[in-house]
Amino acid sequence: MERCSRALTESVPVTDMSLLYTCEVGGEAKMQRGGACTEEGFKHLRRILVPLEEGGGERMLQEYDAFEKENRGHGAGATVQCGDVELDVEEGLQEALGGNVSLVLDDLNPCHSRYRFKSTGAVHPEVLGPAGHHFATTHHLGSISYKKQEGQCSGRLASIINASLGLWGMQWSDPVRTFRGMYWYPPYGFTEWHTDGGHVNGWRIYLSNIDVEHQSFFVHKKGEGSVAIPDRHFQANMFQVIPGQPLWHAVGSLSAQRVSVGIAISKKLAEKIIARIPPSELLARVGTRPAPSLAEEVERHGVSVGGIGGRGGDGEW
Repeated sequence: MERCSRALTESVPVTDMSLLYTCEVGGEAKMQRGGACTEEGFKHLRRILVPLEEGGGERMLQEYDAFEKENRGHGAGATVQCGDVELDVEEGLQEALGGNVSLVLDDLNPCHSRYRFKSTGAVHPEVLGPAGHHFATTHHLGSISYKKQEGQCSGRLASIINASLGLWGMQWSDPVRTFRGMYWYPPYGFTEWHTDGGHVNGWRIYLSNIDVEHQSFFVHKKGEGSVAIPDRHFQANMFQVIPGQPLWHAVGSLSAQRVSVGIAISKKLAEKIIARIPPSELLARVGTRPAPSLAEEVERHGVSVGGIGGRGGDGEW
């Protein structure tokens, strides 16, 4: 995991994810310029950082239902068929990413569009693949997903999961299916509030590799409010997803480079892990810390509460 994440962050110079934020449906012309969806993206990042009880609560969360209905490979919850038109991005955006990657914009209208990353073959072919290989895609509205089925690292990670957990520890016997993906959150990266469509089930564990502690967060709904769990080096976040009982959760990064690997683990393994954690420690780990203050965290990192300030915005990167 560490080798793969290091190769990604070294090869693709994304130090401010707002450059690659996804616009609302129909904003493809803005996405071609890069950095033009900053205001929309920071709106979603704010919603993650502000406690739900202060930011609109359940009514706000329902606005994200539409995204989960888009047929983007998320499973049975999808009801909206997406288009597929390939568009070129402007030279400024391509140049900002350096010579190790070429970028393509997929117009998926009536769904949210996305960027695809292709290797130029210049560096780390063991991770990015040969020239022309599609190795990553923007994930949801503000993060990057390493290609699961054909990514060079994905196969190795699935093999490691199989060797480490075996049939007893994996939710499914197929390690490729058990491996849920590798997700990259550069600074200001996020995955907006979502529930995975409510169509998946079982226990999930996400292992995070970060360069700066406490500058990225896993956030989940709890009662009428929300709880943010700050990341530490090689932290594991574990939770259960149950059909018909949506678990609203989100991820955000302020200044950290965060790469996480998801694994679908068996109920037996989940119960064994929980049993080995003392009750007092378990309470601390499942989240009693309130979500970070918007004023303290966001403004300190150059994003004003009243509007978009600091890094990103108006096509600048």
